[in-house]
Amino acid sequence: DILDELVKRFEYRETQEIERLRQVLALVEHDGCQVASLTGYFGEFREGPCGHCTYCLSRERQELPHASSKPISKSWDEVRPLVERLSEDRRSPRFLTRILCGLSSPALTREKFTRDPLFGSLEAHPFAEVLAWCQKGLDS
Repeated sequence: DILDELVKRFEYRETQEIERLRQVLALVEHDGCQVASLTGYFGEFREGPCGHCTYCLSRERQELPHASSKPISKSWDEVRPLVERLSEDRRSPRFLTRILCGLSSPALTREKFTRDPLFGSLEAHPFAEVLAWCQKGLDS
């Protein structure tokens, strides 16, 4: 029961963090004064543009580069030796995805996965895409 509750909490927090990051990205790409938009989010009103944010200085809406839409170029033959190094409790799609996307943690560092040549090899791909790819690979 405790494990189920912790998993639910983790998934909820992850969803909240992803939404918060989407809001930050929307602010960066906002078509107008970013400071005015940010203060509006907190319930304040500015009389006019700030004059010093990226939009005010460039007068152009910023666009962040989009994640790769290319298919994953790794094969399971390349990834299998890494999977075989994982202990049974670490052999999950999420743990493998963290390695392939280059998301460090104390556990990854301690077990020297951050030194593996595959660490971060799929960092240009969206996490969810790599997660689905790992799920499919581990299921087969």
